[in-house]
Amino acid sequence: VTVGNWADLTGGAVGYTGNMNGAVTDVANVMTAGVTVRVGDNSYRVGGLIGGSFYYDAFAEYIPTPTVFSLTNCATDGAVEAGENSTAVGAVIGYAYQLESKNVTTTMEIMPIGQE
Repeated sequence: VTVGNWADLTGGAVGYTGNMNGAVTDVANVMTAGVTVRVGDNSYRVGGLIGGSFYYDAFAEYIPTPTVFSLTNCATDGAVEAGENSTAVGAVIGYAYQLESKNVTTTMEIMPIGQE
């Protein structure tokens, strides 16, 4: 997965997950193997599996809180490469709101773009 600068909600499997009505979405038995997620400068909420919980201030009237999800029996393997000034970058999830997880593993490497 390769995305340019200012990427948001980028993941090795999905960009974001969760219900917009506050209910918890169960994500189970999902694996990424040998995946490279590469985002450019100033990117946000980037993960080896899921970018994160969906939320934007512009939609706060309709979606007042970030989406919520849980992870069970999930795994990631590969690399996440992020450009300068990128934030909320993770081996499994970039950002999660009220996450519950069980049996989640990773061998994902996180590094700046261009570093081997």
